Order: sequence, then C-alpha cells, then structure tokens
Amino acid sequence: MDIATLIGIGAAFLLIIISIVIGGSPGAFINIPSLLITVGGGISAGMAGFPLGEFINGFKAILKAINPGIPNPIETIDFLTDIAKKARKEGILALEADIDNFYGRDPFLGDIMRMLIDGLE
Repeated sequence: MDIATLIGIGAAFLLIIISIVIGGSPGAFINIPSLLITVGGGISAGMAGFPLGEFINGFKAILKAINPGIPNPIETIDFLTDIAKKARKEGILALEADIDNFYGRDPFLGDIMRMLIDGLE
C-alpha cells in the first residue's frame, strides 16, 4: 500500500474519532438512516450515471489504490529489451501482433505501443 494512501485513510478516521470525542455522545455522530441514505444514495447515483462495467471498474480502482502491486523491475527490463530487439530487427509495425500482450502486462504500456504503431508524434 502506498504511504500516502495509508496516511490519508488514517487521517480521515482519526479526524472522525476526534470529532466524536470532542462532540460528546457517539450517538450524535452515528445515525444509521443517514448513513444508509448517504452511502446507498451515492452508490445508486453511481450506478444510474455509469454503465455497469465502468461502475465495477470504479471499485477495482479503489482496490488497486489500496494494493497497487509493484511490477518486478528485472522482468520489465527484459520485456522492454525484447520489444526493442524485435522492433529493431522487424520494424515497429511488427509489434502490432503483440499488442494484446502489451495491454495484458500493463494498460499504460499498451497505450504507448498503440501510439507508436499508429505513428503518433
């Protein structure tokens, strides 16, 4: 987990706890009907405003923010070296056959390779 994500989540919970302690009764801050309206309404509005696939991708993005998964740098270097060798021997357009492999490894790398193949400057 990224340290900034951890600090942000911790600070949010800490501020809520401090406000409950300073304010007195926890019952004044914890209101189940309000929680249902807020959380349920937010989720419902998200479902109404976006296609189901994009809505689910939002939750996946939240999970990825919590646990991003760090790629192995040695594997990445080897992979990029193989790409460079193939492009040098066969030309940049030869990489188009492997475009799905690029997107499977890293969507950002896939976008970069797509732009290179298309000749975007």
